[in-house]
Amino acid sequence: MSGFCLESFHLSEALSECIFCFPSESERYSEDPEEVPSSPDNPISVYETFTIKSAIRLPLTNDQDNSGDYLDSCARRISDTMLASMMVKPVSLTVDILLDMTPILNGQDVIQMAARHLLLSHLKSQDVVSRVFFPDHETSKYEENIDRKWFDFSQLASLYVCQAICKVKDGYELYAMLDEEKIDGELESLYSSPYWKKLGFALYTMLFQELVKDERSKIPFSAYLDSDRQSWARQLSERVREKKWIYSNLINPTVQGRCTSDEYNRDLNILFIKLHLLDPTSVTPTYDHLTKALPALNLELVTTNYLGGRLDWSLIKRDIKLAIEKPVYPNKRGQLTLGNVEVFYGVDVLEFIMSEGKDRELWTGKHPDNRRLSDLSERCLLM
Repeated sequence: MSGFCLESFHLSEALSECIFCFPSESERYSEDPEEVPSSPDNPISVYETFTIKSAIRLPLTNDQDNSGDYLDSCARRISDTMLASMMVKPVSLTVDILLDMTPILNGQDVIQMAARHLLLSHLKSQDVVSRVFFPDHETSKYEENIDRKWFDFSQLASLYVCQAICKVKDGYELYAMLDEEKIDGELESLYSSPYWKKLGFALYTMLFQELVKDERSKIPFSAYLDSDRQSWARQLSERVREKKWIYSNLINPTVQGRCTSDEYNRDLNILFIKLHLLDPTSVTPTYDHLTKALPALNLELVTTNYLGGRLDWSLIKRDIKLAIEKPVYPNKRGQLTLGNVEVFYGVDVLEFIMSEGKDRELWTGKHPDNRRLSDLSERCLLM
């Protein structure tokens, strides 16, 4: 889904009526239902079931605080209709369930959405920008699994914030201190680089194994990873090599026009991701076999742009404006006088530009006009 814009999509539309099931600590999915442990208080199998209601949506509009993490909010924002300790019959792991599970809901790849939101959260957590622009940001637990070697997150965070400063066009001309054209060019270079795709692949596969579940059985993909993953990779590979499966799921839908080429490539890529996570050595043999029936098939496992296009600067517009409009009084006693007092705005932003912006050769050499004289009425409003 190259170019998909997470920022314009309401999560509630994609995840309405979706169920996330979390087994209790003493339980695991098993190939044999009889192996599921029981107790006097739990004779069958108890799962905590959370229903995602339409109230869940990404708080990503300009006038909302978007610091909360999408992944954690799935648990925090669900309504009071949580069905705790719901008695359900355990479901056995099967290759059919493994084959059917998908990250696509209502035509949207929710794992790609989650990856973009996780990246935005991680950028806000970078030391170079967090104190000045995102002091109240709460990090996601999934950020602990992000390897700093995957990407230069500090560089991207700095450029992303600098771009937003330029776009805001504040009245103190802080934006004029930065070379907007150069910033846009460096960001475009990052977004089009192979490192962007590698980062997307890393984030996508990390969240895929954490979040993907079968819609009907509610079995998570992680259950297969916790089982004999090589055996499941072998069974999955054998299934998709069958002539009947190839004709019914690949050739016939394409010939009849029931799926587009984008959907065709997307679904096959999901198949290869499953194989890669279960057993990386199973990917190439499966691909080689499928190309005998489909010579035009391409293996796009690591070349797909899982993060999509550029990040929208307006997602942090509110944070940038708050930092710019923050007043600083050089003379603290001046606030108590009845006359005009000197006040400076965006001092921390100015220091950020003169340190980070200058070090990255983004400073234009200009200085802001952020000094104002504040009268008593203005100070009463500010205080």
